[in-house]
Amino acid sequence: MPWQARADLAAPVDPYIDHHLGRPVAGLSTDALLARLMDWMDADGVARSGSLDGPDYANDVRAGLGPRTTANAPLADISEINWLAPLDSRRSRRLPEGLCAYPDTGPLALNLNSLPVERVALLDSLLEGRVPRGRLERLLRSRPAAGYQSVDAVRIALGDPDDFNELARRLTLTPDLLRLHIRIEIGDRQYRYVRLLQAEGVSPWQPRVPAARVRILQRYRGEAPHSPFPTSSPEEAS
Repeated sequence: MPWQARADLAAPVDPYIDHHLGRPVAGLSTDALLARLMDWMDADGVARSGSLDGPDYANDVRAGLGPRTTANAPLADISEINWLAPLDSRRSRRLPEGLCAYPDTGPLALNLNSLPVERVALLDSLLEGRVPRGRLERLLRSRPAAGYQSVDAVRIALGDPDDFNELARRLTLTPDLLRLHIRIEIGDRQYRYVRLLQAEGVSPWQPRVPAARVRILQRYRGEAPHSPFPTSSPEEAS
């Protein structure tokens, strides 16, 4: 589940964390963790209830480390939550699998054609419980082998809810972040390469329409390390 670099999108992650952890994270309750995360990112300098912001961090010091303050900026990496008070260098390792910092501040949407049914909790959290969990599971289990191809197919699969247009703003059928694995065999030698790509100008409800442009975000020789949403500076694809 991408933790986007926007404070207003931290709340939908709340039930997902509760579902997977069911206990405090490194001494912080779910509410405290999310409040401190949002204060870490927003720029208003006003702490939420039970949280810290800006100069409040001057009192949370550790031996060998200088004073720190909130970033007041989008997360560049999920490990930044280690800097939330109280300082904990291992906090990010105890988060549910699949959470990461997403290098984009646009609307967050889940791809119904790639989301496995085992991750239905992500969809439930993003839609904030407005669609029964059982109906979401059926939506993913009844997905055609080639994937959903139109907004009408998804509307019908969801039972044509009255608020479908609002729900559809959080859904897509088209991937925009892709991992390309390349294997080249020359004689008895094999060469493996990985490219992390971002497709731009895609149509969210028309997965067969080509992207307007594809950018290379990262290149690897061999197998790529586990990093579902890279944060390095993108390069233009040639």
